[in-house]
Amino acid sequence: MNLLHRKLCASQKWTAAVEKKFLPWALTEVSLGNNVLELGPGFGATTRMLANLTPSLAALEMDGKSARLLERRLGSRVRILHG
Repeated sequence: MNLLHRKLCASQKWTAAVEKKFLPWALTEVSLGNNVLELGPGFGATTRMLANLTPSLAALEMDGKSARLLERRLGSRVRILHG
C-alpha cells in the first residue's frame, strides 16, 4: 500500500462510503453463510461491517502492522490472521 492509499483507506470518508454504498451494493442478493473469510482487510472498513453480518468471520492480512491493529480493534469479534 502506498501513502495515498493508506490515507484514503484510513479516512472516515472512505469508511462511510464502504458502509453506505459499496458493501451494500456488493452484497445485494448475496448470502454470506455462517463462515466468511475476508482477504486483505487493510484498515478494516469492510471487516467491521462484515462482522455484523455473519456469525463467524476470519480476516487474512499480509501486513503485520495492519494485522496487529485489526487484532486490537476487532479481535473479540473477528479472527485476524497474519499471512
